[in-house]
Amino acid sequence: LLNLLSTSDDLDAFGAIGIYRYAEIYLLRGIAPEQLPLRVCENIDIRFKNLKNTFNLTDFVRIQEARYRVVYDFYLSLSLAYAHKDEKPSWEPALIKIFHDSLLNQQNILLTNRILPESGVETEINAWFKTLDREVAAYFT
Repeated sequence: LLNLLSTSDDLDAFGAIGIYRYAEIYLLRGIAPEQLPLRVCENIDIRFKNLKNTFNLTDFVRIQEARYRVVYDFYLSLSLAYAHKDEKPSWEPALIKIFHDSLLNQQNILLTNRILPESGVETEINAWFKTLDREVAAYFT
């Protein structure tokens, strides 16, 4: 039972939901946005290894690995964006800023009727939120 509960928590950390969940948890703890990539990548690796070692369900693990990669790749891109912010604008820091501002202003941006600020990268931000909305609908309805 403990493995099942632990794995359920791990699964919530994967996919677009995981991108938001990690940012929310760490930002609320006062972690600076620039520190998110390292902390998240280390934690998500542990969670995925735990899943692989706990269950011998190849197809299930393969599906979850794709969701794990969504989070890992996003935070890796975020790290690169912070490192090269003066050279090449990127949408990932803008998304984290939206998360951070919504937490500070106590606004729920997970609702589908959200109003997002202009960021200069609206196409990418809107596409990410569409992915999140589809994921939430698939997993929670």
